[in-house]
Amino acid sequence: MKLLLLILVLCAGVYATWYDYIAPHFPREMTLTNKDGDMLEVTLIRRDEINVYFRRQEDPTIYNCEIAQLNFLSRCKVKLYLRSLPKPLQKPLQKPLQVDDPAQKHLNSMYEKREDLKEQARLLKFKKDRETDRAAKRAIDIEIEALKLEIANLTYKIEDLEYRYPHLVPNK
Repeated sequence: MKLLLLILVLCAGVYATWYDYIAPHFPREMTLTNKDGDMLEVTLIRRDEINVYFRRQEDPTIYNCEIAQLNFLSRCKVKLYLRSLPKPLQKPLQKPLQVDDPAQKHLNSMYEKREDLKEQARLLKFKKDRETDRAAKRAIDIEIEALKLEIANLTYKIEDLEYRYPHLVPNK
């Protein structure tokens, strides 16, 4: 009988230890109880020397609790879970410099050309306001309309390029 009990205890210990080495980062579902007797169904994420990190089954938020605040059985369950170090914080995502990307260069040049065309149209409007001859005003109006059409065409090409290549950084 003692031999059977010893074998069972030994198998349980090996199973608990082996499971930690096989799957140290897999979450485990368990029930934790604090010293006041409040029970909570959680999915254990990780632990360190002081805290245990878990998710409740109802929401995806990660909570933490001091291991010392748990009752004896819950502390034992948590201590069997492999200790892990916190993941380092990721650096905030920075826009990568896409200098070598031909599509980005093309998009930037299209933005510059559109701004140049808008400036030309604005200058032509000033020129038209100073002009006294009706024929010259009409010629300037035709040039302005042609610039507006070219700006609209360029805007369409820019939007199409941004749609086809969503990784491009708009330069608006």
